[in-house]
Amino acid sequence: MQKILIILALLTFSCELKKEAVGVANDLIVFTSTEDRIFTSKLIDNYFNSKGRYCPQFEPYLNVKIKTFNDLEEFYKHRNLLFLSLETPVDTTLDKFLTKFNHVIESKKPVFVSRDLYAYNQVVSGIKAKDPIHFETILDTNLNWIHNQYLKQIEYNIWKKEVKKNKNYELIDLAKNWFDLEIPISMDYIKVKKDSLNNFLWIGRVFPYRWITIHEIDLPNKTNPEIYWDKFDSLIVNTMKNVEISNHYRDHHINQKINKKVLTGVYGQIEANTGGPFVSYIFENKSKKKVYFLTGYVNNPGKSKILMVKELELILEHSNFITF
Repeated sequence: MQKILIILALLTFSCELKKEAVGVANDLIVFTSTEDRIFTSKLIDNYFNSKGRYCPQFEPYLNVKIKTFNDLEEFYKHRNLLFLSLETPVDTTLDKFLTKFNHVIESKKPVFVSRDLYAYNQVVSGIKAKDPIHFETILDTNLNWIHNQYLKQIEYNIWKKEVKKNKNYELIDLAKNWFDLEIPISMDYIKVKKDSLNNFLWIGRVFPYRWITIHEIDLPNKTNPEIYWDKFDSLIVNTMKNVEISNHYRDHHINQKINKKVLTGVYGQIEANTGGPFVSYIFENKSKKKVYFLTGYVNNPGKSKILMVKELELILEHSNFITF
């Protein structure tokens, strides 16, 4: 009980002295009691680790780290927090702690999300379930919503860091003059290849390696995913001789935020025997009868790549064609 009072006092006082949240952008620190952890840890891992992408090994969007209440004082200022409590079995830690959120937790709404609670740019959520079965039901119905709250904050933090960087105006002007494209490129990037014959620009940055390419082609008569996959494969063969697009993990979808078609998958560098994930945004200019593939590639062998993919996606999402 004394431990709880000390931490509650610390958290209350910290609200007056907020600083920027700390920790890896996609770490999710889950706090539960020793008693509840036995019944919930496997469910947390199974549910949250099911959402991710192939890079080419499957990587979850969130790195789940399950802690007990005794770790709260150390981790409460991290970027992504989840408080979890089961009424049964009874405990004297999280059950007591979550009573401070009774104004936002009720039987019909056993989940809450709060922002900037103990630090700036932080997402804190809580789940208060009756028992393990009720907890699984809550995850079934609320996981997508909870997960998206964390992903939105992760994207915000990544982009906030990116926009603070000095820009490479030479490359920005090159893309603007050649493609009428405004793309927010930082000084991390340099020109790798420019091919006016194939309307192709390739820029990149050093370790961890990331590339961005721009391809321009005539707008095809049909614009379904199969046609665009054929076009993309052909473009890579003709302009990036050492790169091969794998037939594994191919997918396509619509980015709802900017209403653009997207191709995703993995690639390989033939001579180097390495590779990684890529994402290609398709910009259709029907007035000019042109299509542009803006593609980002990540190579970080043996290490996590998913945050770097998200960084490239955000750069592509914030790109605009002047003449569209």
